[in-house]
Amino acid sequence: MLSVFKTLELKSMNARTTMTENASTRSRSEGTGKSRVRVFISGTVQGVGFRYSTQIQAERLSLSGWVRNRRDGRVEAVFEGDRSAVESALAWCRRGPVSAVVTDLSSEWETPEGLVSFELRPTV
Repeated sequence: MLSVFKTLELKSMNARTTMTENASTRSRSEGTGKSRVRVFISGTVQGVGFRYSTQIQAERLSLSGWVRNRRDGRVEAVFEGDRSAVESALAWCRRGPVSAVVTDLSSEWETPEGLVSFELRPTV
């Protein structure tokens, strides 16, 4: 029973962190122009549904791009779309799905290429 309460407490803490991240992300947004970011996520991020959850989040945010595992244990993703939606996806990647443990995230802003869908790519 104690572990159930601990899990609920952690989820509550994540929700508060997410609200703070989303508020600060919106304040940094530079309008609604098209943006692109490449993200590298480290930690326990393979074998936990990270790629599939990323695809669901991207589609929910109407983003295009792709996600794939890397042989070094990281997940790499590219998001393209409205700046605020791209920043929301970036904030989501900082925590990932409930079974993931994200220990590091690096991102690089790039020039949009006009991708039109979001796909799962093979491991590289």
